[in-house]
Amino acid sequence: MLFTKTMRMRAKEIGVFMALGYSGKQMKQMLLYESLMLSILSTLTTVLLLASLTALSGIAYTQVLITPTQIVFGLCDAFILVWVTTTF
Repeated sequence: MLFTKTMRMRAKEIGVFMALGYSGKQMKQMLLYESLMLSILSTLTTVLLLASLTALSGIAYTQVLITPTQIVFGLCDAFILVWVTTTF
């Protein structure tokens, strides 16, 4: 139900932008950047939450299994997923 409501609101928002003269390419670009920013923010929030919980629990940082390489690959995966879903 929430997803349906969100999609209806989003359709109206896209309609307004199209009425203002945005092209389909500009809309895809805007949605891509918006999705990318959400992906980056959620990744950073997760890393900060993980780091703070690790510090509070007393586990040594070396015992945490997430490496910076995994974070970079996660961001790349998120970007590719967003690009594929907005392109096709």
